[in-house]
Order: sequence, then C-alpha cells, then structure tokens
Amino acid sequence: DNANEVHKLQELAKNLDELSRQASFKDVVIQTLEVKLEHLSQSNSEMNCKIIQLQDENSRLEAAQREEADLMLRDDEELTSVLSGLRQQLEMTQREKEAALEDNYRLMGMLDAVKEHVQGSDSDMIQYDELFG
Repeated sequence: DNANEVHKLQELAKNLDELSRQASFKDVVIQTLEVKLEHLSQSNSEMNCKIIQLQDENSRLEAAQREEADLMLRDDEELTSVLSGLRQQLEMTQREKEAALEDNYRLMGMLDAVKEHVQGSDSDMIQYDELFG
C-alpha cells in the first residue's frame, strides 16, 4: 500500500515539476510580451509625436501657401490697376495725337493758302489781315 502511495507521490511530484516548468515558460512568454508591448507603446508614442510635428509643419505650409496666394492676388490686382492706368494714358495720348494731326493738317492748309497768296500777290508785303482776317 505504501508503494502505491509512493508511486502516487512520485507521479504528483512529476506533475508538479511539469506544471512548474510550464509556469516558468509562461512567465518567460509573459515577460517577453510585456517587453514587446512596452516597445510598441514607446514606438506608438514616438509616432504620435511625429504625427503632431507633421501636422504642425502642414499647418505652417498651408499658412505660407495662403499668404503666397494672397500676395499673388494683390500683385495681380496691382498689375491690373497699373495696366488700366496705362491703357487710359494710351487712349489719352492717342486722342492727343489725333488732335495734333488735325491741327497739323489745318496748319498745313493755312500754309498752303499763304503760299498761294504769296505767289499770287504782286507786292512783297503780305498783310496779316488779308491772310487771317
């Protein structure tokens, strides 16, 4: 009967050793998983920091793009205004040129009349009143 009890105790000791070995293995697995989890947590934190940095940089770039677009719009508006002013000056200059040409033609006509009068006159003196009166 004692042999049977000893055998049971040996079997229990053997089972206890196996359970102890399995528990040790599970502890090692748990520790490994905890280390990996800590590493992943740290990596996640680093990635979150990088995401925040990228969002900040993106915001700065968007602000710079908006500012550049505003400057370009203002430049376009200024150029449009300058071009409009130049166009008006050109139109005024064109009108002045046309008026000067008309004056020129009128004066040439008057000069032709004076030449005809001088060539047709017997006297050397031409009276102002006769020409322009």
